[in-house]
Amino acid sequence: MKKLLFAALMAVAIPANSATLTGADGDEKESKNGITLSERDYDRWSMDVAVGVNVPIDVPEGYKFAPFNSWNIDFTVLQYNYRPKHAKQTYSIGAGFGWHNFGLKDNRTMFVKDANGVVGLGQFETNADNRNSRFHEVAFIMPLLFNRQLGKKTSISVGAQLNLNFFGRLNYSYTLDDTEYDISKKDIDYRVFNVDLMAIFHWNGIGIYGKYSPMSVFKKDRGPEFKSLSFGLYF
Repeated sequence: MKKLLFAALMAVAIPANSATLTGADGDEKESKNGITLSERDYDRWSMDVAVGVNVPIDVPEGYKFAPFNSWNIDFTVLQYNYRPKHAKQTYSIGAGFGWHNFGLKDNRTMFVKDANGVVGLGQFETNADNRNSRFHEVAFIMPLLFNRQLGKKTSISVGAQLNLNFFGRLNYSYTLDDTEYDISKKDIDYRVFNVDLMAIFHWNGIGIYGKYSPMSVFKKDRGPEFKSLSFGLYF
């Protein structure tokens, strides 16, 4: 399912981003970031997609995460971009949805929730196969960005992303005695609101982004307290 989602997002995003605008005199103008939905002289509505990996940092002892088992997908459904007359800077505000997960690297351990609802580490049975454990989170996102044009095809954006997390669950799966198990745990005490710091380098409408999350994923004393970095492509 995730592979189909990635393919669909990229199929929509790449052709739209690679286009450049041409002025009335035939001169090529700077490329636009995101997928343009509508445009006027000084403002523009767009749709943007970020696909990358999460890299947890300041991780408590015993936890080992796998970056390529920890994904970050942010889909800005609608973004308003205002560019003053004769200016090289653009101010943007958007709204959309984010899907973030964190997968454990050590397949001997798994996320568990104890009787008090606190998230910790548990152990898979030694003879279990195909072991996998993740924490999934879904958020309403609001990016606030300042973009500076560097050239016709290049620009840089900096800003913050506000996240209102409205769904979170633990999931672990394994195979034991030829039987497959896929178990999910809800009612997790994750942090409902957090702010990420973000920077994006754009070239010809395609970007490379970096995002730093200085606030822990779980509430204090309700799970492992760690921060995260995210890197990937921005369309």
